[in-house]
Amino acid sequence: MNSELMDKSLWIQMWKNAQTGFHLDQVNPLLEKHASSLELTPNDRVFVPLCGKSLDLIYLLKSNFKVIGIELSPFAIEQFFKTHALNPINRVTGELIAHECGNLTIFEGDYYALNPETAGPFEAIYDRAALIAMPPNAQQHYVDHLLKLSDRKTPILLITLDYEPLAMAGPPFATPDTQVRRLFSEGYSIQLLQSEDVLEKNLKFKSRGLTWLKENVWLITPE
Repeated sequence: MNSELMDKSLWIQMWKNAQTGFHLDQVNPLLEKHASSLELTPNDRVFVPLCGKSLDLIYLLKSNFKVIGIELSPFAIEQFFKTHALNPINRVTGELIAHECGNLTIFEGDYYALNPETAGPFEAIYDRAALIAMPPNAQQHYVDHLLKLSDRKTPILLITLDYEPLAMAGPPFATPDTQVRRLFSEGYSIQLLQSEDVLEKNLKFKSRGLTWLKENVWLITPE
């Protein structure tokens, strides 16, 4: 994450203090349901921005894909490899540290320090909680860098949340349909695969004052 857009030290401290309500202790059912929409084949490379210690990484690996993640928190990365009894090879590459283990590479460091040459080509992007971790005024910068990394040629499976923004301060930040369509307005086909009010499944948000919470799944493909 760019220090101009989010306090990096705060993000790292959240991981240390286990303030990680965005982390799921299971594979995201929406990934299991909609991954096929990316039309991937075995050994295709999937990029997962701001991956944390997500179990979705393991799901993608078991689906015979190669996975590239990036995460700012060294604590999250350490927990991931420890939890799954994996022993990565670590190497410094520019401003980042690459943790490599079989078909998985997790880059440790600032998302904006990752460049196309270091990331390498990939056939798909899976974004569950990266875009919505960004304040609305930072989301365009995030997307611009994402499209630079993918050379604007890569399909994206994107999961967003929407709610009344005045009812709760993010993150996660409310990202309405109009924002998604604006962010990817040029050169992309945007398809809403699923939309559901999930407030009753997320009572922690209800306790923060929300009266509705839409979870949307998008397939964004180059035209």
